[in-house]
Formats: sequence, C-alpha cells, structure tokens
Amino acid sequence: MSTAEPEVEILWPAALPPDAALAARDELQAAGVMVSCRLQPTRRSPEAIALVLLSAPATAFLQGLFGRFAEDAHQALGRFVHRLLHDGSATPALHSVVFESSTGARVVFTPGLPVEAFRMALTLAPAAGVWSWDPAQHEWLHPETGADAANDR
Repeated sequence: MSTAEPEVEILWPAALPPDAALAARDELQAAGVMVSCRLQPTRRSPEAIALVLLSAPATAFLQGLFGRFAEDAHQALGRFVHRLLHDGSATPALHSVVFESSTGARVVFTPGLPVEAFRMALTLAPAAGVWSWDPAQHEWLHPETGADAANDR
C-alpha cells in the first residue's frame, strides 16, 4: 500500500450481511479514499470483528481520513465506527472494529465508547500492539504493557 493517498482495506466477517461494510466503503470512496472490502471467513472465535487496515501510522491516517468529512473528525470517526458496529440495527452486530496501522498498532473500538474516546483516538501516537479504551481511566491503554497513549508518544 502506498502512503501518498490514504488507502483502506475493510475485512468484514462473512457470517454477517455485508451491507454496513459496503456502505462504509462507499462513504470513504466518496471522500476520495481508495478502499477495498473483503469478506473474511469465520475463524475460531465466535466474536465478530471488523478489521480496518490503514496504509499509514494511525494518528496521521485517522486525522487525515476523517478530517475529509464536513463534520468534526472525531464525530465522523464515531459515526463510521457506529455504522460498522451496529450494521443498521439498534444492537451491535459486531464485538469490535479494529483499526490496524502500518506501524502494527491496533486500536480497538467497541460499542458504547464515549465521544472523548473518539476525540482522543485522533491524537494517539500508539506503539505497536493492541490499544483499548479504559473507561475508568478515560485513556487508551496498551493492556500488555499498561502504558497509556499520552505517555507512549
């Protein structure tokens, strides 16, 4: 993948209807982003997740990508994640949406995240590994190291 223009690949669970993934693809394409969408066969885990592969480090990519929409970038990111999680229904169809950057950082978005989580996600500069929102600390944390994103920069 080239980093000149944003590129995204959405990996969607084949066990779910692809409508939300295709709508997300169309929305990003309308904003000028190169997007591909693939169905992934169900693996060992019963939890359905969508994986969004990014062509660049997470912070710059998310800011650049969601800054293309007319609304605030964090609102666009929240709406995009919500659309994928809920697949058009009131209850979440997915357990999580994971954004994986070219640096190996994986930022995990789950149902019910506060606006603050999306706002802070746009300022993350996370190291490689999995980053999850900790509602008690109001921070993105790396569960393996205990590091928070603010101190990982």
